[in-house]
Amino acid sequence: MKKRVLSFILVLTTLIGVLGTASISSMAAPTNYQQGDSRWGGIYYGKWTVAASGCGILSTVNAVNYLTGNFIPPTELAAWAHANNHYNGTYGQGSMRNTLYANVTAAFGAKYGFKVTNLTWAGVTNSTLINHLANGGTAVVHVPNHFMALCGYNRSTGQYLVYDSAANPTTRGTTLAGAWLTATQLNSRAGTTIDWWCLFHKNGTGTVAKPTTSTTTSSSSTLYTVTAKVASGSGKVHFGNNVTSAKVTKGTIVNYQATPAAGYKVSKILVYGTSQTIKNNGGDAVYQFKMEAANATVQVTFTKIAATATTTANGLYTVTAKVASGSGKVHFGNNITSAKVTKGTVVNFQTTPASGYKVSKITVGGTSVAVKNGGADCVYQFSMPAANTTVSVTFTKIATTTTSGVYTVTAKVASGSGKVHFGNGITSAQVGKGTIVNYQTTPAAGYKVAKIVIYGTSQTIKNNGGDAVYQFYMEAVNATVSVTFVKK
Repeated sequence: MKKRVLSFILVLTTLIGVLGTASISSMAAPTNYQQGDSRWGGIYYGKWTVAASGCGILSTVNAVNYLTGNFIPPTELAAWAHANNHYNGTYGQGSMRNTLYANVTAAFGAKYGFKVTNLTWAGVTNSTLINHLANGGTAVVHVPNHFMALCGYNRSTGQYLVYDSAANPTTRGTTLAGAWLTATQLNSRAGTTIDWWCLFHKNGTGTVAKPTTSTTTSSSSTLYTVTAKVASGSGKVHFGNNVTSAKVTKGTIVNYQATPAAGYKVSKILVYGTSQTIKNNGGDAVYQFKMEAANATVQVTFTKIAATATTTANGLYTVTAKVASGSGKVHFGNNITSAKVTKGTVVNFQTTPASGYKVSKITVGGTSVAVKNGGADCVYQFSMPAANTTVSVTFTKIATTTTSGVYTVTAKVASGSGKVHFGNGITSAQVGKGTIVNYQTTPAAGYKVAKIVIYGTSQTIKNNGGDAVYQFYMEAVNATVSVTFVKK
């Protein structure tokens, strides 16, 4: 699965409760199981919950269930994968496609009646994939930072049946009931452009046990419940993605975020009855604590910000985020565009251009700020003056061609074992100056990315050298993305 870095950006619902390893059943009607399901979504494996990182796990569950009618409890699959470093392990967040799918048949195939073959870097129109789906097989596919299951193909319409474990009609065009999408529809969205897949075959009926009422988990460690609660005032507190309840083991480092509503600030936080130090002058912030061998409640009190304080030198001033022109977003986190802060506060703001745009100008309080990352998505900061301040951002369209024409960008493995490409296995392309070029590095098993050089300049390595997507700004000259992989 995708190797995402730890963040508070991704999945679903409020999470409460646990599915037991003994709760194995055979289900006649295929269900598009979701990674945010309250029965397993709030359980941590390593540093991340199933809700935040479980698309590779749930896509496997969905592919097997649709194919055989047998249901693999996500807790059982996730516990095995984590214990064997295939999931939320030393490589980083999520599922390791090259090891998980290469070993899942031996671990679960006989019990649940399936086998996995053809771990392949290819797109959705590959004839082997199409024939397999048309003949009744299923597949797990990789798209940028996510896995999904393909459960059928209609030759007459050219549509694929997509089971997405984080169904999202807006960003991926997928639904809880499954979605029939054409190759054109899949490739029209970055979030559904398939670059890798593996095939699931029915292999007997399996030896699945009858359902039981047990609620024990697949982990030998005791799980405790952590709950986020607003004690009073107006705001939100959660463990990421608006999750307000989760199951974790003793010793887990639990991250939580407190976000005041407009006109409010955090004034008190209690964890295990002990007051926590307030960050960011009570503004939006991420905190953490170590889980004890007992259930825990994170209680946050929000209080109104006194309106009179805004007029004093030691009081609060308003900072506002504004798009001067063009298409994109600028905000102070969680899409907040206005906040109250004190003089001297370090204010972070994020600029996110729309597709085909880049940041061309930023002013803070009328003073120009240097544009970073070639005008692509980036976080900036400044120290708040003793005055109301506006962050103004101008987005401009990216020129796809120049008078000098287009330039060649090439992906190259300098040494070691792994792959680097621009999506769908493409290693060379023609682009215009100013294009934001995305590329993906995928180390082979036992390797990691040690160095990336573009235009002779070393790039910052993401995800501890694991599978990751990077980008750079194309200059008016040919470019080579040179990646060095080394053994771990």
